Amino acid sequence: METKNHPSHAFEHVRCLPWIGQDYPTGGMFGKKLLILGESHYCTEGDFPSPTVTTDVIRDYLQAGDTVPREYQSYKKFERSLTGTATDPAIRNRVWQSVAFFNYLQTPMPEPRVAGRPEDYEAAVPALFEVLEACRPDYLIVWGYRLWEYLPDERWEWADALMVDERPHLNGSYRLADGTPVKTIAVYHPSTGYAWDYWHKVLHAFGAV
Repeated sequence: METKNHPSHAFEHVRCLPWIGQDYPTGGMFGKKLLILGESHYCTEGDFPSPTVTTDVIRDYLQAGDTVPREYQSYKKFERSLTGTATDPAIRNRVWQSVAFFNYLQTPMPEPRVAGRPEDYEAAVPALFEVLEACRPDYLIVWGYRLWEYLPDERWEWADALMVDERPHLNGSYRLADGTPVKTIAVYHPSTGYAWDYWHKVLHAFGAV
């Protein structure tokens, strides 16, 4: 699977292409390449999302204007944890043109907040490494501790816990095939109970922003 808007990397296991902002190759407003890892797509039983569903969702969100629909609130809250400020449509566009975004599970869920089966997470490992190799991010930011617990141990190295406001945050690095590290950390899933100002402190201390 390959398109002119994606790296010249033929994906074998990726069923839904990652969003890659136009300024991602240079790091955009952050000066470093950030890959955001969501958990899953969802759709009605018997269907499967289009290969462009991720990019379509981000484009729809960027066209939402000042009034952000409920289904896009996670993106809004998360982008504010990157900037450390409230965001408007202009800043929103700069943020998402600066980053890449990929949903981990390659099997769609029937509705939001539904977890996959253990075998679904296991089956998604090759897709994750294909995207890491294609995008070569400096940082991988994982949405949610449930997904964090299912991520593979392959090519993984732990780092010391990051302390922010006396709270420890587990982190480490994935290694690309050539040995390049991708620093990796999880945040609360931004769908609910997400204090973006606190998570900005964490991501800043981690060096991602």
